[in-house]
Amino acid sequence: MLKHNSPADHPIDPIAYRDLEASFFSFYRRDARLKNSLSWRITLPIRNVRVCVVKWRTHIACLCLAFGNLKSIFKSLPVHTPLSFWTALRNGARRPSQIQLDYHRWRQAHPLPCLEPHEIVPRRALVLLGPEAYAAAEIADCLDSLKALRDCSVDVASLKSIFVNFTHGDLTEKYDVVIWLRMAATLSPDYIQIACRALGESKSVFYADHDTRLSNVLHENPFFKPDFSPVLLERVDYLAAGCALSVSWLEDVLGSTNPKNQPINAPTDDTEWSLQERLYSKIRKIEPDKAVHHSLCLSHLPSSSSRHLVPSIRTVPQSSTVRSSGAKVSIIVPTAFKDGYLRNLLDSLQRTTSNVDYQLDIIVVTCEPPSSGEGMLDGVLVPFRIIWHDHDFNFSTVNNVAAAQSDGDIFIFINDDIEINEPGWLEKMIALLSLPKAGAVGALLCYPDGTIQHAGCLIGMNGGVGHIGVGLFPDTNIGHGVVSATREVSAVTGAFLAIRRDIFFKAGGFDENLPFSFNDIALCLAVRDMGYTNYISTTVRITHHESVSRGYDDTPRKYQINREHYLYARSRYPGFRVPDPYYSPNLSLSSPYVGLGDPSPASRSLMLRQSKSGVLVLLAQRKDYDPSCLAILESLTRASKQTSVRVLIASDKHTRFSQRCQNLLGRQSVHLVSIPYMQSNLRDAPEALRVLDLWLLEVVEGLQSSVDISGLSVINGQTRIIDLIGDNVARRQADGQEVYDIVDLVRS
Repeated sequence: MLKHNSPADHPIDPIAYRDLEASFFSFYRRDARLKNSLSWRITLPIRNVRVCVVKWRTHIACLCLAFGNLKSIFKSLPVHTPLSFWTALRNGARRPSQIQLDYHRWRQAHPLPCLEPHEIVPRRALVLLGPEAYAAAEIADCLDSLKALRDCSVDVASLKSIFVNFTHGDLTEKYDVVIWLRMAATLSPDYIQIACRALGESKSVFYADHDTRLSNVLHENPFFKPDFSPVLLERVDYLAAGCALSVSWLEDVLGSTNPKNQPINAPTDDTEWSLQERLYSKIRKIEPDKAVHHSLCLSHLPSSSSRHLVPSIRTVPQSSTVRSSGAKVSIIVPTAFKDGYLRNLLDSLQRTTSNVDYQLDIIVVTCEPPSSGEGMLDGVLVPFRIIWHDHDFNFSTVNNVAAAQSDGDIFIFINDDIEINEPGWLEKMIALLSLPKAGAVGALLCYPDGTIQHAGCLIGMNGGVGHIGVGLFPDTNIGHGVVSATREVSAVTGAFLAIRRDIFFKAGGFDENLPFSFNDIALCLAVRDMGYTNYISTTVRITHHESVSRGYDDTPRKYQINREHYLYARSRYPGFRVPDPYYSPNLSLSSPYVGLGDPSPASRSLMLRQSKSGVLVLLAQRKDYDPSCLAILESLTRASKQTSVRVLIASDKHTRFSQRCQNLLGRQSVHLVSIPYMQSNLRDAPEALRVLDLWLLEVVEGLQSSVDISGLSVINGQTRIIDLIGDNVARRQADGQEVYDIVDLVRS
């Protein structure tokens, strides 16, 4: 049986739990006092007036844009006949309610970071335009934006001309970077400068976010993209608005495609499309660590472009081939024999797997007496066997027990409240498992009413982990079609999870210290940390009667247990502390793919340049008799000898502790601040390292950060460092470095 460390062995100690509870309770008490205060109630009408002013400003802006559209229609009409006017009005004009001003305001609040004049280097770029770009009415705007690039000489060509005239080494001598534009997008002035800095010497492809340009001021429909996802690229062309290619990589591609430098036949309409198809097939084979993505809107599509960027190729290539027939598949179903759902599942398995070429071993594992399910399972046609686990129910344990007693090459874990009505689901799941370095594979789970219950899991959602797409329809176009596309994800739910046998045991199976919640996420993150990729197949649609067996976590006791399990998982698995790579920091973590996030200016600036050295330490104020004062002062002394240290102390009055900090580091480096000021500094700090006192955990509540934040505590007179956000400590420990003190973080 698979074993894991006991809860007592995980890195977070009971003092951390105490500090966590105290911090959260103090935060909620202050919030309640504020909203019940007299000043809050007196100023409420003033705040309501401000909301009305903002609302009317929005209406006026919408009307101005609509008037501008009508004005452009009048200018473009050759003859002002009633019929032509009505046609143009219907096709070109937009109702004010159709204009998205939320993103316009978001752009104003989060301006693009720019390179400084001394960071600009003369560049030479080759821009390859696809056939759609050449045919677009906005091609002139695209070419004008290329002329406005900062300190860049640009040559424009078609992909076909490069193939015809290719000579090995010619591109490397002439250009620093190659830009591919499938559509007539306009580029920001720093695009090529940023792309060259990102590609460096070792990367192959660079891409950034894009939006739709309505005018010089107004933009809408942003596409905030995930990190490089080859399988998603087959379904959604997130590179259509432009990407930068390494010159050496493109020369290797051209050399392998046309090894003898033989000219391609006379151009036809199909030749350009076939070359574009070939280019995309090569891009999809790039390793993820050779791709760079910046979460900055550096290109803008014209308003006439489609909102759903389907691949331009005429037939989407198959992502993999199905495994050879004869592989043995073990389907493991934990159950408590409730409400007849197990019978429905087994009957659906019989209907949808009767003609498959795989050996099926259906295992029903239960902690209930097998006799309790005899009447329910009478007459089931599909062969199955029952394993009785005579202990209290633990989802992780029963699945591990069944897996240990199975000899299947592939494990598929299915809840008993699942119902499968789609033939071919097994072949589709195994096809994704056949991809190189494929880890866990999940399916699109739907409620009985047909809406989505699970389309992948999002790490960090609402401060924990949540399902993507809940309540949406399976064919939704939200997120430019990403939600409804088969793609890479960080994790999938254990209600329907497929994984290869060797990977499952290599990852340690389900963590038995997580009996109900987060065990599936922990498994997926462990698999991802081993170098594998997890996928969600949205072509496999399954009905899930959610939480029929164990119910929802809607009682105080269940909520408390769930929170304790999450804290354990977060302390043991670094993936819980790292921002989800397949979800943009520009998007909200409470409304996935719908709301806009609040990225810090510091994190956006870090995409362009390295952060400066130094450490920011956020501390709680301490009394003179607190035994942790001496340990913290000694830690600050050691760190100040290695690098600059800036300390913020949460207090409005000095104690001997804060005065000693000032005497040690200087008055310019130690400041007494409020909690909100700490939160803003934690997000926007220029320092390379950030350390937060565990007595101030409320500072990171709701913080969406893409930078590492370490936690500081004092136990028995010794400082301890753990990861709060990110995996800075875990990476150093994996390299054999011991991390106990702030100075250990400073040492590279």
